Amino acid sequence: DDDCGDPRDWAPARPRCGSPISDQAFHRTEFVASFFYACIEAFSLVYTPRAISSISSQPMLLRMVLFFDVAATFIPAVLVIANLEIFEVTVHEIEFLNELMMAFVNLVFFKSLLRRRRGGLDANAAWRAGALACVAPVVQLGVYNS
Repeated sequence: DDDCGDPRDWAPARPRCGSPISDQAFHRTEFVASFFYACIEAFSLVYTPRAISSISSQPMLLRMVLFFDVAATFIPAVLVIANLEIFEVTVHEIEFLNELMMAFVNLVFFKSLLRRRRGGLDANAAWRAGALACVAPVVQLGVYNS
């Protein structure tokens, strides 16, 4: 006797066999949390005690990146809330591409911090860590789309 029912009779609003919550609840939580994290990240950079020009030599570019980060997490959150079945693949791809963009941005910030700090962390180690951060979303995209 199969307690899970027919796997073809799956709907995102119902929990899968053995799952404590439905796919819809899980994805809503995941994407809304990503949006809130992007907002907190943006607020922390905008309201830092240091001038934004001391963080980046191009403050307008930094503001644009922050805007696109928030937008690239807001749009998938809204689409997941609207209809998970239709937009599931699209929202995951947007999220992975945003993660790749933010990995590059974090690499630039990290490079800026290393430039200001004389000695200390090895520059090669920083580039390896940055490369790893950039490889992760590429692998996620490859695995998700395979």
